[in-house]
Parts: sequence; structure tokens; C-alpha cells
Amino acid sequence: MTLRFVPPPGWRTPAGFTPTDDWHPDPSWPAAPAGWVFWVDDAVPPAPMPTRRSLRQEHPVTATTVPDAAGRDPHPVVGSTMVLPALVGAQRTSGTVAATAPAQQVGPLSLPGADDDAHEPGRARRWIVPAASGLAGVATGLLVGIGLTLTAQGDAQEATADAERVQEEVAAEREQLESERADLEAQQDDLDAANGELEAREQSVEQAENEAQTRSDDLDERAAQQQRDQDLWNQQRDERERNAEDGGQDGQGGGQEGQGGGQDDGAWWDWNG
Repeated sequence: MTLRFVPPPGWRTPAGFTPTDDWHPDPSWPAAPAGWVFWVDDAVPPAPMPTRRSLRQEHPVTATTVPDAAGRDPHPVVGSTMVLPALVGAQRTSGTVAATAPAQQVGPLSLPGADDDAHEPGRARRWIVPAASGLAGVATGLLVGIGLTLTAQGDAQEATADAERVQEEVAAEREQLESERADLEAQQDDLDAANGELEAREQSVEQAENEAQTRSDDLDERAAQQQRDQDLWNQQRDERERNAEDGGQDGQGGGQEGQGGGQDDGAWWDWNG
């Protein structure tokens, strides 16, 4: 059987502590409650906690008479205030205590017959099962840990692959944006060049219009000057014609006067002669 030590309340013992045969509790620790069971067999279900009344009924307190050397009245002396039913190895006797052989000094919590079980054939077998269970638990823990580690590594690799794929997509989109930006810049340059050519053409057209307007103004001025010259020439011609007509009339009148004078002269000469 496998016994487990159960410390009473207030006993500061580490977890899983198993007292040895010569171990004694610290005197400063509180006393164990009445009926406290220090050793429990894990293989069987725990027994119900005994009450004080049941303990008094099952284990009545006996008093022993001690002779008084001074002749005083005897009084009962209680044997012990700590009831350890699971640890009492000797049989309870009433009256006088029989003399026994000197035994090895052991602690109050030592297991009875522990030395007798040291050479039992099943003792080694009892230790094999917990050891195998522990090894199985360790192996299971290692397998679970390895599985969790592999799962975490797989998740990390998958996350890394996703991050790399996202980075590649971002890089591709960035390259596409750069290409589109270069195309837009080229189109903007072409548009600027076309606007420059259009402005140059507009300036050329405006200059041609200005030149045409200047030539038109020159032609108009020349036409006006020619018209003025023509008008002046016509006026002078008209004046010459009028002058010529006036001069012809004056010549005819003079001839007539000459003819008349000749006649007069002849007549006079004739009159005189």
C-alpha cells in the first residue's frame, strides 16, 4: 500500500514531505487535533473524519495509579493528549505495564513495520508503477511540448509567408503606381509641349494678323493718296481745259478787231487820198 503523510493545520511542512523514523515535529508547532489521521492510503477512499464523541467512545481515556512516596492521595494522570490511532503500534494494557525489550528510538510519526516492508518482493514493484507513470507523464509532456512547438513554428512560418506575400503585393502595386506616375508625367510633358506649340502658333497668327493689318492700312493709305492725286490731276486738267477755252475766245475777238481796223484804215486812206 502507498501511504501519504497529512500534516495537521499549522505544521509548516513542504508539499510531499514524508517524515523519517527519527523525525520529530517542531515543539513550537501547535498540537494536532484530537483524532487526526497522519497517514492516508491513497489506494482506498478516505474514511470519514471522526468526531470527538466517537473517539471518546472508541478510545476511552484510562488512568494509571502512581504510588506517592510522600503518602499523598493518588491522582489520575492522563497518558497523552495526542491521539494517534494510526500510529499506535503497541497493544493497550490495563493495570501494570509489562516489561519489554528495549526498542530503537523512533519518532512519534514513524510508520509501523516500515523496516519489515523493506525486503518485501512487491516493494520494488510498487515503485515501478509510479516511476513508469512519471516517465509516461514526462514523455507525454515532451510530446505535447514538441507538438505545440511545431505548431507554433508552423504558424510562425505561415505568418512569415503571408507577410512576405503581402510585401510582394505591396511592391508590385508600388511598381505599378510608379509606372503610372511616369506615364502621367510623360503625358504632362507632351501636353506642355503641345501647349507651347499652340502658344507659338497663336503668336505667329497674331503677328501675321498684325502684319496683314499693317499692309491693309498701307494699301488703304496708298489708295487714298492715289485718289487724292487723281482728283488733283483731274482738277488741274479741268482748269487747263477751261483756260484753253477762254484763250481761244480771246483770239477770235482780236482778229475781228484787226479786220475792222484794216477796213477803216483803207477807207481813211481812200478818203484822204
